[in-house]
Amino acid sequence: MRADSPPFLVVATAARGLAQSAHKAGRRVVALDRFGDVDARAAAVACRAIPADAHGFDAETLLGAAEALCPRGRCAGVVYGSGFEHRPELLRALAAGRRLYGNSPETVQRAKDPAAFFALLRRLRIPHPEISFAPPADRRGWLVKQAGGAGGEHVQPAARRAHADRPVYYQRACAGRGVSLLFLADGARCRIIGCSETWTCTDDAQAPYRYGGAVSDAELPAPVRERLYAAARMLTAALGLRGLNGLDALVRDDAFVVLEINPRPGATFELYEPKYAENFFELHLRASSGELPALTPVSPLAHAHAVVYAPRALVIDAGIEWPEGCSDLPLPGSTVAAAAPLCMVHAAGRTAAEARRLVLERRARVQTLFTAPSRGRAPRRASGGGGAR
Repeated sequence: MRADSPPFLVVATAARGLAQSAHKAGRRVVALDRFGDVDARAAAVACRAIPADAHGFDAETLLGAAEALCPRGRCAGVVYGSGFEHRPELLRALAAGRRLYGNSPETVQRAKDPAAFFALLRRLRIPHPEISFAPPADRRGWLVKQAGGAGGEHVQPAARRAHADRPVYYQRACAGRGVSLLFLADGARCRIIGCSETWTCTDDAQAPYRYGGAVSDAELPAPVRERLYAAARMLTAALGLRGLNGLDALVRDDAFVVLEINPRPGATFELYEPKYAENFFELHLRASSGELPALTPVSPLAHAHAVVYAPRALVIDAGIEWPEGCSDLPLPGSTVAAAAPLCMVHAAGRTAAEARRLVLERRARVQTLFTAPSRGRAPRRASGGGGAR
């Protein structure tokens, strides 16, 4: 890693995973995200937490920080994660004068516009849930989603949601296991990396569809696996996808429905990086440039991660001894609002079931650290730790 080499600008809701992958590859990065956690700071030459609200990043602060820390003339390129699904214009402004790795703002807009995306699924004959852009007469059994939403927190039972500050659409609720297919694309073709099983925070009455975690190596019936892989190939060609991407679906018995495409590196890429010899930050750069590299398996272990959400408003004690397998740690003295992401926990096992059991045990151990009132007090400002989403 040359000290004078221009850094990459990594921007995401939570940038830690991408920043760490780049650091392992010997790449210098400037990380901008919502949290500025301990791990992101350790992997970056500079890191800044950018304020955000329900609409996402504060655009003026984000663009100002990018110009101050990674100016156009001294930037190796922009690598982005979540946070731009409904704001392609902000991504376009960020990339102006910088090389953009990943999908173009136009591709993001096409992939995350519900009307365009579900019309594409119908044209390609890819199964998907029933969708409505008008409120159903009877909202029971329907979900309401914000267009361009991410992380699942925006998803609510339609009977509960009266209005939203962004455009919404309605989806018929479907039963099934959540899965996320990770793949690498060169603009025309794709290479499947792996399929993870995901879960949501079903015990959270306020946000029951919020991202809870995932485990690699999901078991799928052979017919479902082949059709899901075919869907990824068709969508890659139709949208011209590049770099690391994700396809979210629900699987039930021998059938599946596609929910959305995530046209950027998503939460689950870090579950697969330990399983392959290649560095995933480098894979993303190469595929974004039109190359589709082969992958070399090196480990059969399954990997899992889970988000720990703050059980109440907290001020982080500098003396906390975090258990093994934690990441995205909030800075000592920082505040974490009730129900905000506190940190991530990770585990590996010989099987997916073992990895999931271990990661949920670790999540429970972290939660017990913050059950005693002496560990925190109500903060005056709301912030958070972090988490891959």
